[in-house]
Amino acid sequence: MQHNTIEASAMATTLPRNLVAFQQHGTLSFLAPRATGSTAAHRPARRILGREDLLDRLEVMGELGPTAPLSFLLVEVEAPGTPARGVIEAVAERTAGLVRAIDAVGLFGPDTVGVALQGSGMTAAGAVAGRLSLHLNHALAEMAPGHRARVHAATGCGLNALTLPLAACDELDDIC
Repeated sequence: MQHNTIEASAMATTLPRNLVAFQQHGTLSFLAPRATGSTAAHRPARRILGREDLLDRLEVMGELGPTAPLSFLLVEVEAPGTPARGVIEAVAERTAGLVRAIDAVGLFGPDTVGVALQGSGMTAAGAVAGRLSLHLNHALAEMAPGHRARVHAATGCGLNALTLPLAACDELDDIC
């Protein structure tokens, strides 16, 4: 596992999923294992979190960087009926392959996947939401015809960590 380098005077704190945060002169830098391949297909499998673990991870991100940008995306899978659990899990796995190693992905509701984007403001969250929508809808067309993914986003800063999921799912009252 390779890591970026940082000055020895930095203080390290271990985060969930083997991420390391270094606080140096009031600025947070996050280090994560680098992907060994050039595409998502070559990345090692990542653990998909449950709702509570995802919200805990989002809270930790907010505490580590209260003024740093933070975003939360919800990927809603729409289907003619209730989407099968296997389809939601496949969407979560695909989503994990499309975001950075420092971001957290988890099953948020019966038909939704949540994504915590660490250090991502409005522009970056919009770009990730667009990329997820494109790739996930293409994958769903092949794996589960009749299904589609809608991506909802909320951005703020670390201080807003616990309100971001509510903002992202404003129109999804059944899961929030």
